[in-house]
Amino acid sequence: MNGIPSFLDQQDNKGVRTLTLSRPEKLNALGRVLIEALTTALNEAEKDTGVQAVVLSGCDKAFSAGVDLKETAALKEESEIIAHAGRVADLFMAIPRMTKPTFAAVEGYALGGGCGLALACDFLIASEDAIFGYPEINKGVMPALVTPNLVKRVGTRRAFEFLASGKNYSAAHMLGFGLASKIVAAGEALDVAQAWAAKITAHDPRILAWIRELIKDCENVSLEDGLEIARRMNARARLKLKD
Repeated sequence: MNGIPSFLDQQDNKGVRTLTLSRPEKLNALGRVLIEALTTALNEAEKDTGVQAVVLSGCDKAFSAGVDLKETAALKEESEIIAHAGRVADLFMAIPRMTKPTFAAVEGYALGGGCGLALACDFLIASEDAIFGYPEINKGVMPALVTPNLVKRVGTRRAFEFLASGKNYSAAHMLGFGLASKIVAAGEALDVAQAWAAKITAHDPRILAWIRELIKDCENVSLEDGLEIARRMNARARLKLKD
């Protein structure tokens, strides 16, 4: 299937592409093969005009338990460490760069890089027994690449609490923090995410892409500058929607 290894399954249904992490014996740990396969699959989904939304899913025990620490422990040379971090960074940037809505359907564990991957998506649907967190510090590991997006999502104080405590958080906690979009019964996260994605795809994909672009452009500017950006976007969208 487009050269995607068995660690990643792909399914298309009426404009919704579901990418399922399939390394259950390792709780979907993000090793090099899976990282590269998922990055490639996300980039392909962005380019595919038949895809209007993307759903990321895992197995019943784990969305992803994080970056494969056995693999990273085997990296000895600085060049190897830098190259591996680059691959992880490429994955974490692939989702924010997309013009299409993304959904994370989380059952079980979403820890470390797995939590970072889920939070990178636009919508996070969590089962009631899902567990989130950044346990790296408990293992003597620096939680570096997960930090930038976490800071954007929750701010500096909450990000430090997450990363410095190494605590696990429930789906209810994530909903309370504004990080989860919806909590569902165990086993229902994927179905709910796919149904939500299907509703989203009923809208004009151009407008969805413009909304994402406008939000990004307004994120770090003043209100005045944001309104100027919105004014230009308004004119651009109205003209193109007439075509």
